[in-house]
Amino acid sequence: MNEAGTDRQVIHVDQDFEREGWAAAFGVTVAELLAAVKIVGNSVPAVRAYLHKPEGSATMF
Repeated sequence: MNEAGTDRQVIHVDQDFEREGWAAAFGVTVAELLAAVKIVGNSVPAVRAYLHKPEGSATMF
């Protein structure tokens, strides 16, 4: 967790700003993000790999 108390290794899809923020960070639609999370879970590294994004890409906050 970071200093603000948020976990940057997990995508919290129940929060609008997280869905929209991570979708934008990955360069995908919210629907594509939700589909990826449904398949691989809400781990940022797992979603990044599933979406074929390079390590270190798609960061929020």
